[in-house]
Amino acid sequence: MVGCAEPKELRGVMRITIEQLSAAGACLEALDSFHTLFGESVEVTEELCTKHAQDFDWKWAAKLLTLAQGARYATVIAPARDKYDHVYAPARAEYGRVYALAWAEYDRVCAPARAEYDRVCAPARAEYDRVCALAWAECDRVCAPAQTEYNRVCAPARAEYGRVYALAWAEYNRVCAPAQTEYGRVYALAWDKCDRVCALARAEYNRVCAPARAEYDRVCACAWARAYNGDDLGGTKSERHCS
Repeated sequence: MVGCAEPKELRGVMRITIEQLSAAGACLEALDSFHTLFGESVEVTEELCTKHAQDFDWKWAAKLLTLAQGARYATVIAPARDKYDHVYAPARAEYGRVYALAWAEYDRVCAPARAEYDRVCAPARAEYDRVCALAWAECDRVCAPAQTEYNRVCAPARAEYGRVYALAWAEYNRVCAPAQTEYGRVYALAWDKCDRVCALARAEYNRVCAPARAEYDRVCACAWARAYNGDDLGGTKSERHCS
């Protein structure tokens, strides 16, 4: 009834077993789900399949039908699929539209904050680089004359470089801190707003699609059960029953 791989064709049985599903190529998650609900096997009925209409992958399960059963099954569920697609398409488009607008607003709000952050930090970074370059150059100058004197001479020079480096880094952080804080504040607000807008859009999308999806799954489950049991799907009685 559920699976993740191409199954071998199974025909003409009223019960379905976990061994059959395993042989058909069902994945471990599907087998675990089946075993949790039904144990080793279960009798296939319309009531059972309808009850679990949203628990199983009926598209995969349809591959367990014969070619004739599968063709009729596809015919029976086609109207339900069309109805679902009719609801799904505009809901998905609206979700995509709101999502895109929310991200655009997020980018719009964050862009000036990022630009301001970069503007404030640029001279501080340049000064940091300038001071460090001079300190490093002085370190190299002192260390250059003699390799034998390297350890003796470089020790204080490196200590001085470390001192200057620390002061320059502290100054850089001091200058950037307010801008970083402001950027973080604006970023957090924009992200929260984007999240809220997208969550509402997603909830509305799910709300609009849920009834159509549930009805589509119900029709698929009912039609699959009848086909699997070998019931005649050729007349309108079956279509009325599942649709």
